[in-house]
Amino acid sequence: MDQFFAWIVVVLPTLFALAIELINQKTRRKRYWRYSVIAFGVALSGLTWWQQSRAAKQAKVDQDEAIERTAERVAATTSTSVTGALNKQYGELIGNLYKDIGKLEGKLDSQLDVRRRELALNYMPSIDLIYAGDQLQIWNRGKTNISLWGNKYNGNDRDMSNIPYVISPTTHRYLLTDKLREHILSRLGKNGEARVPLELYITTADNTKYIMHGELWEIVKDGQITIHTQNHGFEKVDWARKSK
Repeated sequence: MDQFFAWIVVVLPTLFALAIELINQKTRRKRYWRYSVIAFGVALSGLTWWQQSRAAKQAKVDQDEAIERTAERVAATTSTSVTGALNKQYGELIGNLYKDIGKLEGKLDSQLDVRRRELALNYMPSIDLIYAGDQLQIWNRGKTNISLWGNKYNGNDRDMSNIPYVISPTTHRYLLTDKLREHILSRLGKNGEARVPLELYITTADNTKYIMHGELWEIVKDGQITIHTQNHGFEKVDWARKSK
């Protein structure tokens, strides 16, 4: 489109000059011819101005596009050069830093794991059973409180409580042994012995449920009762869901 108008602006003056030469003298003297020449000249000037304005605007657009493309190429080239230079100069350093960060994260994970294990050890139950004549004492040798919910003796039904007995570290809870002693004498007589299982149902301070598996070695000699206690360890189990 712009090329067409540029061609028109160049050709029309030449055509106009030829037309003047071809028109006879009589026609030139007429008034309408003069007006026509003036009108044509004004129109040609306007057309020329309009075409030049369009060409200037298009040149400005082309210049802006060229500047933008050049700026993009320069930015891309500069970015690539800078990145390459930084990688060349600091790539090894950055790589080593990432390695150091990985090692530190590994050490931190190990420390966190050790810490978790230490916390878990704080909650591990530790119980001593001690027979003291008229009492069977349950000592808390651990580092945190334990809650005693009940017990099970010699395969009988569980004897449970709705409210637990809380035993603090280095303290104990005792069970009276009067009924236990009567049961032993009725079962063994004046002489005899038996190994009887005893289960204690507890929870630790982190609300984990355990069953302590113990054993009472009951000995009767001439009507005198002696009980040796043994702790066979703890079973981590939800005893509340376990059948009797």
